[in-house]
Amino acid sequence: LRMDDISRVVRLVVHILKPVIYGLGIAYLLNPIVKFVDEHLEPFLNKKFPKMKKAAKISRSVGIFLAIVFMFAIIGALFNMLIPELYRSIRDMILTVPSQINEALIHMTALMSGDSALGQIIAQALKEATTFLENWMRTDLLNQVNVFMSNLTEGVINVINELLNMLIGIIVSIYVLFSKEKFSMQSKKIIYAMFKPVQANMILHLTIKSNSIFGGFIIGKIIWRGHVGSCGNINVPIRSAASSKISDATGKKRKSSHWKNWNRPRR
Repeated sequence: LRMDDISRVVRLVVHILKPVIYGLGIAYLLNPIVKFVDEHLEPFLNKKFPKMKKAAKISRSVGIFLAIVFMFAIIGALFNMLIPELYRSIRDMILTVPSQINEALIHMTALMSGDSALGQIIAQALKEATTFLENWMRTDLLNQVNVFMSNLTEGVINVINELLNMLIGIIVSIYVLFSKEKFSMQSKKIIYAMFKPVQANMILHLTIKSNSIFGGFIIGKIIWRGHVGSCGNINVPIRSAASSKISDATGKKRKSSHWKNWNRPRR
């Protein structure tokens, strides 16, 4: 009983904080772009305009704008990859299903034309199916239509709510990216306030290592999917050859770094 209450409260809290969760996730994925722009644009502005006092804010604003544009470009590329495939599947189904139904009807007519036992069984089954369908349309069809319409309305409302949550999440991510250093310091203070120094150091170390390992992998996958979606099915052999070359180069680099570390003299 208590677990049900706890799970209900957790689901309610997650549902309320869903825009904030979306915003934190979006900010995490867009942070490398903002960081890259800050590392290159801010020194350039300070060098070209030494008297400019808001070079950091301008650089951060440009980085966030480019990151948001990049995010929408990735979303558009994914839709460019999914929608043609969906259209192609629906078109093939529309073109092939009628002919398959006609072929099935021809075979059933050929079986029923004779006086065989199989034809009589099929005729009896069709008669029972027709009677069941008529009864279902008279009694239960209206209720099923009402249920379908209510489910459809609920689904549309859920989609609209998720889109609104994503929009609020984008706004939250912009705010988080503008003040990410402040949020980082506050998070460290909270961790050191809740745990012992050794445990806090371990948590921060694991967090940094996890970010360095999984962050680049996730962002690389997103960029690759966006590239595939934007290119479609064009130059697939070229992309495959390029990806194999990149994989070979990466493998050679890892192997060379491994032997360098192995042959490095130990202190």
